[in-house]
Amino acid sequence: MTTLIPAAVIAQRSKEYYMTAAAMLNSGKTDSASLMLDAAIAREPDNFTFYLKKGEVEYLRGNITEALRNFEIVNSIKTGYADLWLAKSYAFADKDSMAIAYLKSHLQSDYRVREKIIKTDAAFNRLQLSEEWFRVWQENWYTEEDLLEEDINFMLKNDQYLDALALIDSKRPGSKNPGPLYRYKAQIAGDMGNYKAAAMDWTEFLNYNSDNPEALKERGNAYLNTGKFKESAEDFSRLLRIEPASFDVYILRAKAYQGQKNYNDAIKDLNLFLSYFPNDEAAIFFCGQLNYENGNYVEALRFFNRNLRIDNSKPDYFKARGKAYYQTKMYKYAIEDLSMSLDLNPNDGEVYYYKGFARYYSGDSTGACADWKIAARLGDKKAVEQIIKNCQ
Repeated sequence: MTTLIPAAVIAQRSKEYYMTAAAMLNSGKTDSASLMLDAAIAREPDNFTFYLKKGEVEYLRGNITEALRNFEIVNSIKTGYADLWLAKSYAFADKDSMAIAYLKSHLQSDYRVREKIIKTDAAFNRLQLSEEWFRVWQENWYTEEDLLEEDINFMLKNDQYLDALALIDSKRPGSKNPGPLYRYKAQIAGDMGNYKAAAMDWTEFLNYNSDNPEALKERGNAYLNTGKFKESAEDFSRLLRIEPASFDVYILRAKAYQGQKNYNDAIKDLNLFLSYFPNDEAAIFFCGQLNYENGNYVEALRFFNRNLRIDNSKPDYFKARGKAYYQTKMYKYAIEDLSMSLDLNPNDGEVYYYKGFARYYSGDSTGACADWKIAARLGDKKAVEQIIKNCQ
């Protein structure tokens, strides 16, 4: 008897294979990534995203025939979407006429990327010496809006924010497509640290491009920086539904959940990230901090132990583990770790503050007072209270 697997289960499994492939690709493991993508495609043979990633992997492996096959499948599902990849693949294979044909097709499509991106792509280095390449760029492929984007990007690169804003304002009256103008304004506001204005402008842009991944990520970041943690998490969630392999966004969403004191979901995101990148020190430390904030001190110790196994030269790792030991009343270990942290960074008043408590509850009130006095000299105001209360 054949067991039918629900479509949702198949989709979840294919998503996991796809994410594993993307993580492997990030780590340079192209052979393993290729196998994972084969598994994803076997379960969802109509998902063009899988074929696009498979084509990219085969391109990086130098398997151009297989790369071309996958990019052509992408185009059969979503016309023109893989034209630039096809142009790069044919250029790699020294099939210049096909490379030029697909490049032209790309330049006429809605997926056209900036001229500078194409001209600086190493895939076209050899082709750029040809007469065919020269003739391609004699034609005007880019609209006035495209050229405006080039000008604004140049200004932003050179920190000419006021000039960029003046140019944007001059183009807004009567613009038939104001969406990109709001995008530029949002970028400028974000670069200048005005996150409230950035969020507003990204919202205007999203009114014209509702599922734009860049806009969702940037608005989520702007919300995060203005303390709108719920809205931030919602934007990051929308983005992850579109592109589940945006691994850095799981870290960002965890920060948004942390802001809401939703530690369970924050830790869940960190654990998912670590399932793909198990030796990422920053993510391990963040997960330890989340568990600490949530009162899961034993679990926090597990993560800080992982950090110290990877690198035992960072004072913050000893400090974090020492504080966790203190919370679990393992004062001897707390004193050892906090002392090690001070050996590496002797000017951290907070470490002296916690070390004072660990010594106090170990029965060493004299040592505790000595530590609190140093903490006070280093600017820790809480230590002054302990001196007044316990050291007279």
